[in-house]
Amino acid sequence: MKKLIAFIIALTCILSFSITVLATDSNSNSEFIVEESSLNDITFENIAALYEYWEINGYPDYVGFVYSTDGSTKNLTVLLVGDDGTVENQIRSMLINDSGLSFGNAKYSYNELMAISSEISSEYLENNKLFYGLSVGWGGVGDGAPGFGDSGREARVVVEVDSSIFAEYTKLFKELYGDKVVVFQSGAFVDESDIAEAKNTSLLWLLIPVVLLVGVGIIFAIRTKLVPALQTATGSVVAKTAPVSRKQTVEAVKNSEVTPRAEVFDSILSKIEKEDI
Repeated sequence: MKKLIAFIIALTCILSFSITVLATDSNSNSEFIVEESSLNDITFENIAALYEYWEINGYPDYVGFVYSTDGSTKNLTVLLVGDDGTVENQIRSMLINDSGLSFGNAKYSYNELMAISSEISSEYLENNKLFYGLSVGWGGVGDGAPGFGDSGREARVVVEVDSSIFAEYTKLFKELYGDKVVVFQSGAFVDESDIAEAKNTSLLWLLIPVVLLVGVGIIFAIRTKLVPALQTATGSVVAKTAPVSRKQTVEAVKNSEVTPRAEVFDSILSKIEKEDI
């Protein structure tokens, strides 16, 4: 009898424990469902708000790229990877106003391209000075489509390298990543501050010979004691030992290009005539 009672008590304890565990699991599952449901029920004012959310919190794997349809932030085109219309409807259901939203197709997801970009950055860009640029997006050249793929609007990993290694890395990245990576030739980035500094240095070197020439001229003038001198009409220098004669004075007045007033000129001539008499 005692054994039977002990067995019943043990069985009761086991059943109670099992019921508690099931109840706990049930509560956990219900909480997960509520949380997941709340995430699916998130709504956004428009596609611009959803795009901002993706930029901050990360893109879903089904998004290949997002770009402005007309150059504004209100009208955006979302490129989806392998969508049969399900994801498009899901995105539209998340928006209060889906005007300005357009869709297209993408071959690769944005997250996949970003992972490749990070790999190239750590293995090549940071270790090779001939790598000049790395980005994920468009990179068209000239009048062609700005992007890639059949639509000309898809994103790719864009790598810019020096012309000396262009052929080498075009071949390497094609073998490693296929058409997910596009290589362009580019030149090294030149800082404008470096250009200004170089110009200032060249101007400094130009000023040095000018300063030297001026200095030499000053020294020469001091050593030779150059002073202004008066000359006669014949070119003779006027000095204490070589005064100006009366005849030279008359000739200078007559040949002077400066014409005095009539009364002054007549006065000078009359004085000269009186002295001749």
